[in-house]
Amino acid sequence: MFTNYLEIEPGTRLFYKVYGSTKDAQKEIDPEQPTLIFLHGGPGVVDHTLYEPFWSKFSVHVMGNSTLQVIFIDQRGCGKSYIDRDNNRDYGDPNKWTLEQWGKDVHTFFTRFNIQKPIIAGVSFGGAVAMSCAVQFPTELGGLILCDTDARFDLDEIVNQFAKKVRKKGGDNFEVEKVCNAAKAMFIDTTQQTYANYVSTCIPYCATNPYNPNLIAQCVKNEKAAFFYNKNELTKYNFLPDLVKIECKTLVMGGDQNPVHNAESAKKTAEAIKPEQLTFEIFYGAGSPVYADKEKEATALIDQFLSKLPMNQMTNINNTQNPKGSTHVKKF
Repeated sequence: MFTNYLEIEPGTRLFYKVYGSTKDAQKEIDPEQPTLIFLHGGPGVVDHTLYEPFWSKFSVHVMGNSTLQVIFIDQRGCGKSYIDRDNNRDYGDPNKWTLEQWGKDVHTFFTRFNIQKPIIAGVSFGGAVAMSCAVQFPTELGGLILCDTDARFDLDEIVNQFAKKVRKKGGDNFEVEKVCNAAKAMFIDTTQQTYANYVSTCIPYCATNPYNPNLIAQCVKNEKAAFFYNKNELTKYNFLPDLVKIECKTLVMGGDQNPVHNAESAKKTAEAIKPEQLTFEIFYGAGSPVYADKEKEATALIDQFLSKLPMNQMTNINNTQNPKGSTHVKKF
């Protein structure tokens, strides 16, 4: 494993961490190796650190005559993707903290390293960035994995899902109103106060097995990015009309216990993708992330998906196999 930075434009650099490169000893990315690029969630709140324990293990997955190279990126404005200026962290121009730009940054990253047909995977916000990249560059990806994410943020549905979850857990009308109001306040007007209230009031209803707090504490934070994203991007983006453009095999996976990244939203995302490209799984009884509750099942699903990807799209290996789409829904 090694880390480094790529300057994608003057004054803007992306931090990245690499697992499983065949050129690890030289601390170099191998452009000839099948590659998975992972994109973190929670812009400005968490970074790649939170996702390493689960996603790094796919670096031992065998594809063709090589194992998979897994690269973690901290998106522009997030985590360690900053420049020190007079001992201050400079995250660059906030006006470029957009899904369109983040998607372009991913494309810039893999083209600079001459990586052909990478697999792009993302959780939550990272999934939205992955979709942005996929619809802007629909023929240049070798695979797409969307986990606990949404092609469109539907606030009304999210509030409705929170109400159902609170009632199911035995909450009275007062608790329902408190949780729903906290969610609406945070998503409509994100401030330090509304965000803190959301974390304490709503997050307990989102995960049955939440992220490790020690890993969260290790993440480098830039709350300005979180507030900017929620105010300017989160409630406005809609990739549903454009997902039909995607030309690579796509895995959509979600759970039924998270009111935000809910099963209904995952279904809408899946339905917008060409059926021949789609693998769709709902993990029943799972919150977010789904692999915290269903780790073995999620690992097996991703391994199966990776094994079905056409190798000739991602490496220079001569491989004429071209598996058909695998559209299906399973209950785990």
